[in-house]
Amino acid sequence: MKVKICGTTNLEDALMAQSAGADFIGILVDVPFSERSLSLEEAVHIAAGLHTPVVAVLYGMPIYRIIDLDRKLQPYAVQLMDDSPPGRIRVLAGLIGAEIWKTLFLPAVTADCGRPTADVIHEAVERMTGVMLRYIEVGVRAFLIDTFTSTRRGGTGKRHDWRITAELIRRTEVPIFLSGGITPENVSEAVRLVNPHGIDLCSGVEIKPGRRDPIKLKRLMSAIDRLTTGPS
Repeated sequence: MKVKICGTTNLEDALMAQSAGADFIGILVDVPFSERSLSLEEAVHIAAGLHTPVVAVLYGMPIYRIIDLDRKLQPYAVQLMDDSPPGRIRVLAGLIGAEIWKTLFLPAVTADCGRPTADVIHEAVERMTGVMLRYIEVGVRAFLIDTFTSTRRGGTGKRHDWRITAELIRRTEVPIFLSGGITPENVSEAVRLVNPHGIDLCSGVEIKPGRRDPIKLKRLMSAIDRLTTGPS
């Protein structure tokens, strides 16, 4: 079970996640709508103090700037949150050394919208499977299934319908990370229901946006350790 701790804004929090056993440190770079976003220079400063692989989370960044980021930051992967078409990703894949990961979004589950029907779930799975296959063909190496609301993409602290992600995982061999609304309290349920390659979270282990909570992080990693090793 891989763990990506995202929304990292400072070296202290990055080292905290690294010491806790995170597999990837996510840093948002020049994402205009996020309070957790950093400049490339700030991201490079954090990455220089780590041995844990860094994932650069991007939105709408031009290809020439991604090439520059790849050279300076040397991330393990660039995670594209925007609606980059497959053709653009094919070009990018030939120009950078980092893996390309793609975020796909599902709507938040809310009390007033009710539980999606089987037909709605089937339609969503069919649509997203087609999208994923097109991205795989052009070089996407992993997906993150996250939550969107009417006001933002990702970082919502809200769950989507995990049944959809579980079915997508059954249909593909490409790694899929579950994201959106994961906390130390529900991570065991998430892993049991979805069986993802990894989990990706941000607000679930924060004191406030952009600041890591060491207690929540420790509880999260302890819960994951129990899942992988069983009770002592």
